[in-house]
Order: sequence, then structure tokens, then C-alpha cells
Amino acid sequence: AADEAELDRLKGVEKALGDVKLVVRRKLGANGSLFGAVTKDEIAHELKDQHNIEIDKKTVEIKNAIKMTGLFDITIKLGHGIHAPMQLEIIGE
Repeated sequence: AADEAELDRLKGVEKALGDVKLVVRRKLGANGSLFGAVTKDEIAHELKDQHNIEIDKKTVEIKNAIKMTGLFDITIKLGHGIHAPMQLEIIGE
């Protein structure tokens, strides 16, 4: 029964993440690219700050390093085979 409750909770988180568009603002270098890549830690932190969804940074899956502005698809591995896709927007300032 505890596993079922945990699965329901994870499915709720998966749905919440699917509805979220996370925006990360970063300073840009002279050539318009970011200073360094956006980290999993930053993504987890911004998710908590902006949407009050707490995840472990180790669960964030990024296909390629994010080193420029734009829209990116990332995946959050929630466990029990549940992977929540979500959209990340990087905005330069």
C-alpha cells in the first residue's frame, strides 16, 4: 500500500512538471553565449523557487550541455520508472 501511495505521489509530481515551464535567467557574455553551462543544481533550485516543486538535482537529465539561450526539453527521473519531461527556457540578461 505504501508503494501505491508513493506511485500516486510521483504521478502527481510528473503531471505538475508536465504543466510547468521553467525559466532560468543568466548573464550573457560578449558574444551572446552563457557564462558556463546551466547546471542540474540550478534547475533543481529554480524549480523549487518558481514552482515549489522539490527534486534532487541527481534526477535531472539533460541530453546536451545547455550553453545558450532558448527552449530545451529536459527530463526529471522520479523513480519507479516514471520520467517527467518538461520544458526549460533560458533567457539572457
